[in-house]
Amino acid sequence: MDSTGLALLVRFFKQIVSESRVMAIVVRDNAAIEKILLMAKLDRLLPIVGDEQQLLSLAPPSSFDHISQEALYSAWRQRSS
Repeated sequence: MDSTGLALLVRFFKQIVSESRVMAIVVRDNAAIEKILLMAKLDRLLPIVGDEQQLLSLAPPSSFDHISQEALYSAWRQRSS
């Protein structure tokens, strides 16, 4: 992943949030991608999780229509601390 890919992720994130939806990134234990995302400080914007189970532990699927990006991010930060 290069700067173009990172820029697309940020652009997509902004679009998702502007539509009152939520976004997280599932890296599936790909240490190289996770490292790039962390170096780019994307972990300051959205949750970066290893698998879908970690994401679902933050909020049940039924809440995704009602949860804010801030609430999802806050739940992730609390779990990862």
